[in-house]
Amino acid sequence: MVREAGALFAVVPRHAERRGEVRADLEKEGFEVVLRSAFRPPVDPSQACLVIDSTGELRDWTAHATVVVIGKSILGTGGQNPAEAIIARRPVLFGPHMENFEPLVTSLVASGGAIRFRDAAEFESSLERMLADPALRAKTCDAAAEVVHVHDGATGRILDLLQKPL
Repeated sequence: MVREAGALFAVVPRHAERRGEVRADLEKEGFEVVLRSAFRPPVDPSQACLVIDSTGELRDWTAHATVVVIGKSILGTGGQNPAEAIIARRPVLFGPHMENFEPLVTSLVASGGAIRFRDAAEFESSLERMLADPALRAKTCDAAAEVVHVHDGATGRILDLLQKPL
């Protein structure tokens, strides 16, 4: 499906030292894996998957994404924080397992600021819709920004409270 959409497929493992395991899994699925740490152009870009196995570059790569999928949300491992993608104004899709961020994702889904998919069929249709519809991407990003921006200034408010005498 990703290949048909003409998209560049990129995977960002939470821990760069998992690159070998991630590479093997992707190669089993027929992808030509290109590691960021040893970048070389793929033989066939339509079959390529870029594995970003470097540290400290997530924000830069997120800025180039059309859609961000929280992969750790698919297999029941608690998810990852979608805030960085939201701040970068990238639409977010995630699976059923975002337990570690449930209050945030509940608000995001309710507002239309993210899409939660339950299975592979929902993932495929959600991703296809998002890739094909720039207006939907913009609407999703706007709604997500509203949810996240409610918390703007939270650190300052906490510091103000801490500075008050007890």
